[in-house]
Amino acid sequence: MSNFTPENQIDEYDESILTFKNNFQALSFLVNAFRTAVSLSENSETKISLKSSLCTGEYFLHQNQIYGDAVNLATRLSCKSRANELLVCGIDLQIIDAFVDSQPDVIYCLRNPEQNCVAIHLLDNDITSGRAANKVLQLECRDISKAFTSARNQQISIGRAKDCNIAIDSDDVSRHHATIVLNYGSIFIEDHSANGTYLYFDNREIFLTNDSMKLVSDGYISCGSDSQSGKGSSDIISYVLCGEAALEDSRQHV
Repeated sequence: MSNFTPENQIDEYDESILTFKNNFQALSFLVNAFRTAVSLSENSETKISLKSSLCTGEYFLHQNQIYGDAVNLATRLSCKSRANELLVCGIDLQIIDAFVDSQPDVIYCLRNPEQNCVAIHLLDNDITSGRAANKVLQLECRDISKAFTSARNQQISIGRAKDCNIAIDSDDVSRHHATIVLNYGSIFIEDHSANGTYLYFDNREIFLTNDSMKLVSDGYISCGSDSQSGKGSSDIISYVLCGEAALEDSRQHV
């Protein structure tokens, strides 16, 4: 499954506790485990999903058990992860960037910036070959318009914090509310807030709470409360997906 194997492995019920020599080996092993689970699910009637987490810290072995603060944290994180998602906490973001850049089918989102926690996902099979279909995402909020050209794992942060790409000063909005990830032809939004995120497109309303969804149509986004709750229209983020050629054409006609 992987060129790397754990230094220690203890299996209990439906959980395995693993230790590795370094972060890169751990990331490689766990992501390959996800790939194997997805491949087995696609080629059989049995659906397989994994929930996993990774963090650094001290540990010790005693009577065929692994103990330590790192193990306790990893166990708590794995309970919060979603199917086929790896939650990573306390590892330098530069290490994660380097790992993700070396894997064409892997992306990540900041799940909890305050705790240095990120979520690593596998891309859909039909997305990894979509680099030629670069898209442009145009966002408008509070009379501010920004255009983002999709690239490798480009991330757009939305939240109440001033350092967010789209900053919204509202009590309903978390400091780091949501992240839009652009990965060439694929664009999706990930909610990691207390109050959730509402999406509106094609006469549909979708509510995300600690979940993610691919953006496939033009629409708008409401963070923390639905658009019918009396929330000011200035807090609504409208988005448009278009090609680079269409964006250049629209600029020429301004």
